[in-house]
Amino acid sequence: MNEALALSVPKLATVRLDVPSADSVKIAGIVKDRETIAELSSFFRAAHAEALHHRVSQLKVDVSGLTFVSASAIRLFVDWVGWVKEEARPYQLRFITSRFITWQKSTFATLAGLTKDVIEVERVD
Repeated sequence: MNEALALSVPKLATVRLDVPSADSVKIAGIVKDRETIAELSSFFRAAHAEALHHRVSQLKVDVSGLTFVSASAIRLFVDWVGWVKEEARPYQLRFITSRFITWQKSTFATLAGLTKDVIEVERVD
């Protein structure tokens, strides 16, 4: 799978998004305002649809450069996991995280504990 997902990548002031391949998304920066959360929600929904369209078995989501996410923005990841769980042929979300970023450790450990069949967590450091 060499081709990138056919996604429109929004230009956000505090977040950098990249779609390097059909099974990979990279997110870096900070998420704290409602506008950014709304844009990311739409982007995540589109990434989910594309992952289903491409029939990926696993979508790698690198959040290791996402240094801050407000409490309300954590819902973005909970929703994404929910969408995957609802599918008849779900794919696995493989989150690439940093052990040095507190919100990542607590959020993804909790999500993985609740949804082992959908989430895999990998640390890059």
